[in-house]
Amino acid sequence: MATKVDRSVYFLNLLRRAQDSGHIRPDVDGDDVFTLVTAVSLVSERMTAMADRHEHLLSVVLDGLAARKTGPDRMAS
Repeated sequence: MATKVDRSVYFLNLLRRAQDSGHIRPDVDGDDVFTLVTAVSLVSERMTAMADRHEHLLSVVLDGLAARKTGPDRMAS
């Protein structure tokens, strides 16, 4: 059975690989991801009116973590 430390190391390695491949913003760290996902979960859990929007809210957060492509049609971050 994986320990909490094992899962944290696995997650951080996964995050770094996603950043190295250009899929996740380079300015994001594990604490950022944990905080954002936790916030969505807490809002969905405590605000019953938002419970049915949990998947949508999580999708918005995850989309925001994606690396942005720069080019003539996009402003550089």
